[in-house]
Amino acid sequence: MRLHDLLTQIFDKKELRRWVHDVDASLLKELNYDQDLATFALDVATAMERQGLLTKRSTWEKLGNARSHAWPRIRELAAHRGVDLGVRPPSPIADERTRPLLFVGCGATVLSFAVVFFLWVTAEPGPTPTRTRHLHQSFDGPAPPDGEMIDDLFHLGEQDDVPWAASLDEGAYQLCNPDDPTRVYRNRLDTLDKEGSQMPMGDARMTIRVVVQPPNTTHSGVGILFRADEAGDRWLAYVANAGRGLSLLQWYNGQLDVIWSGEGKAQEGFRDLAMEGDGPSVRLFVDGELVHTQQSLPFEDGDVGVFAYSTGCFVIDELSVYGQLER
Repeated sequence: MRLHDLLTQIFDKKELRRWVHDVDASLLKELNYDQDLATFALDVATAMERQGLLTKRSTWEKLGNARSHAWPRIRELAAHRGVDLGVRPPSPIADERTRPLLFVGCGATVLSFAVVFFLWVTAEPGPTPTRTRHLHQSFDGPAPPDGEMIDDLFHLGEQDDVPWAASLDEGAYQLCNPDDPTRVYRNRLDTLDKEGSQMPMGDARMTIRVVVQPPNTTHSGVGILFRADEAGDRWLAYVANAGRGLSLLQWYNGQLDVIWSGEGKAQEGFRDLAMEGDGPSVRLFVDGELVHTQQSLPFEDGDVGVFAYSTGCFVIDELSVYGQLER
């Protein structure tokens, strides 16, 4: 079972928010507390995974402070990340202003240790990189009249010359291509700041929920368009194929290559994809788990968007775009 599913079985949103605050309060800036518990837990797990926090013992001990009577289950969750918390829960954290310091020893050794400890606890921590969410679409609004675009979000980018059949169904956006396996849907989104200037998105992060439905082939896919230029001469696409397949596509110098392929866990229904840039590299996530890091890419800038190809009905939900890391 996935980590965020386990979290939802044991903790409520208030406790998960307290955990994030205790571990790294800066992460709260990129989390949307108004989401349902399942989505919020997924975002929490993804954010902590990205920062490397889920392999640290202190992270899980702080969760124990939030819900100490669930300690046996917390140990199990930590074990999923290879962290052994032992058999006893951590002691409650005392108020830093009143906690006594006890040094055993004498002479210069004790004094040196005290000086080093004092400098360590009083040092100013460096700023933790954060991301600002610039765009979010849950597709929960009412459907517009027939013949109109489903949402303004899809007015912002460029689409295939031949329109795809689109509909809004049960709070999700559905694109259908029933009969042409060669068709591609490439929707590059313009991400603008408050002054209307184009924002750099080469090292952005994008998340989306997707599922491929019939009439599809085994190669049909839907997912994230990344580092796409305005002319369409170069782009990346991270897609979930029908079944368990995952692919990273690259269009560059007039050539399309599948530069990585893998598989996620077997499951039915939606899959949560996330992709983030980091200079010449990109990281790929599925259902909150890092599955691949692609390095030495030939281009580092461009915009994000939505991508689909081949036959099938492609369902899209909970699309979010986060800016580059702010250091």
